[in-house]
Amino acid sequence: MTEKPTTPPPSEPVASTGKDDIDFLLKVIGRYDTYIGTTNTKAAGVVALCALLVGTTSAKWNELVMGPKALQVLIGLSLIGAAVTALLSISYAVQTVFPQTNSPEKPQVYSSLIAYAAVAKHEKPEEYHTAILAQDEHARVLDCAFQAHTLAKITDDKFAKLKSSFRLLTWGVLPCTGIALILRFISMAWDVLR
Repeated sequence: MTEKPTTPPPSEPVASTGKDDIDFLLKVIGRYDTYIGTTNTKAAGVVALCALLVGTTSAKWNELVMGPKALQVLIGLSLIGAAVTALLSISYAVQTVFPQTNSPEKPQVYSSLIAYAAVAKHEKPEEYHTAILAQDEHARVLDCAFQAHTLAKITDDKFAKLKSSFRLLTWGVLPCTGIALILRFISMAWDVLR
């Protein structure tokens, strides 16, 4: 009978090679990079939707705000509420897309050879190549770990801002727009029934 391999309890460290650690960390970095890319795509969708709403409201104001005076005021307030929350939602979405390049630098202790800003500091590709060759395996693992941590922080910040943007969209823009549309239909029915 063959024994099944067992996984050691979490308290016991598992010996690994630097290459294993680097491979793992590069997968983590790639995963966070994907999260950041999808966040940017979602933010672009929010910006497009909210900008369309604000633009349409501005361009068609006179056609949207019609009917008895009381309904005009309510429709106008609903549309203004939708536009204001749409602009706030756009603000958070734009902050989500804004590039973050806050890679840690600790002269004499740590300098990244992964972060694009650190790579770009080398005037020639040969200088960068020389720096890579001079870096030992421990320094590479440290670099990957620092970059994974940095990207995790960036991803967390982007998710928080995108969440705020979606909350404004869900609890501000959509209800205000819905109320304005319902009131507009009531206004149209009022005109027909008079």
